[in-house]
Amino acid sequence: VRYLRSKMASQGAKLRLKKNKSLLGYTIAAILLTNIIYCLFRFVLWNESIHFMHYVAFAGTTIIYLITFSMLKAQGIPKDLPNGEPDLSAVGDLGQQGVVEYCWDFIYISIFTQLTSLISDFFWYTFFIVFCYAFTMFAKSYLLTSKEEANPEMFMSRKERRAANKRPAQQPRR
Repeated sequence: VRYLRSKMASQGAKLRLKKNKSLLGYTIAAILLTNIIYCLFRFVLWNESIHFMHYVAFAGTTIIYLITFSMLKAQGIPKDLPNGEPDLSAVGDLGQQGVVEYCWDFIYISIFTQLTSLISDFFWYTFFIVFCYAFTMFAKSYLLTSKEEANPEMFMSRKERRAANKRPAQQPRR
């Protein structure tokens, strides 16, 4: 029974790995196509209207692509074991919520902003608005919380956390 469970689990992990590789392949193709279109139009065809900020914005989106895609790749495609096979126990789901979802959001917003900024430079403001919102959420969650509002465990030492997590001793029955 244990053999069948592990075999079924590894089949599920193999299927997830295959889906992740396919999804990341489409994503890198979309990113490369977007960058090629942007560079072709902005830097080659419309080179008279280039400003320094276009270079800065392109570098910013490229950095965001590199960071978010590398995070998604690390989550979805595991490193190989010493024998050369992939570590199927470390295959993550690229459709989960949390940081993975935020990485996808940043990739989508970057693609949208790059393509629409060819129409008007004012579309770079959408990029700016998203980053202001993300920074506000980060600051609200981590930087600006007082001890009273925050999770009390955040400010406890390890000893205090261990003591708080221990169950109180049961009182004897009467």
